[in-house]
Amino acid sequence: MTEKPYIADEQLKQAVLYRIVEILHTAYRDGYIQLTDHFSFFITLIARFKIVPAKTGIEFNEQRETTFKALTNLLCSCLSGMGDSSLVLQILEKSFVEQIIMKPALDNGCGILRMICTLDSKPTRLSESSLTTLSVFLPGYLIDIVNYLVLSCLTGSSKLTEEVLKRLRLMVDENTKAMLGSPVWESSRNSWNLIQCIVSVILLMHNDVRVRKMISSFKSEIDLILHSVVTLQSSSMTVEGKHMMKIAGERLRIASNY
Repeated sequence: MTEKPYIADEQLKQAVLYRIVEILHTAYRDGYIQLTDHFSFFITLIARFKIVPAKTGIEFNEQRETTFKALTNLLCSCLSGMGDSSLVLQILEKSFVEQIIMKPALDNGCGILRMICTLDSKPTRLSESSLTTLSVFLPGYLIDIVNYLVLSCLTGSSKLTEEVLKRLRLMVDENTKAMLGSPVWESSRNSWNLIQCIVSVILLMHNDVRVRKMISSFKSEIDLILHSVVTLQSSSMTVEGKHMMKIAGERLRIASNY
């Protein structure tokens, strides 16, 4: 079966690609291209751009990644200048979701999310069904990002892994003191959210076989983080807060007891 051609061919120069976008956008503004066709071109371009074409070197791939980031910025700029953002989002929402369901590559998924964020607002204007789709997509997407961008760095240096764990422990210490010093639970939510994120990061590190072997050498740092979480469980926090800390402690013991 012959592979479908991609819009952004490997030999296409950056300047030519950007110029194509600019010309088509000008043609749309002058009434020569229909709105739906123009939007379809934008989304297809972001979703189908190959960051890592076959049989190419790392240096070339890095160049294409730079090109893709600049292309995403250009398309987001075009979208933001096309009138009422809420109306544009309403038109494109279904297409965005359809692309997300197809589980695009990391960079392509990031580009689609950038386009959504460009058009959306606070509070979000996305429908409940779209939010449900995003909630299914994002956890795996975020885990893939950590595996691809973060864990690959840690496996190359035990010193870096140790320093990262120490920094995470210091961040937990600082926020534990802030929570113990605050009589109002609501004002401590930011600190709790950060601690929860740190626990999740440690578990992601633990789940990677290569990193797990490395962090086992620095188990004392994880134990200190666990100690801070346990300390918060016996503090004067609300029942809700203590329950959250109990869950965090149970999750962290998985890595601590390895």
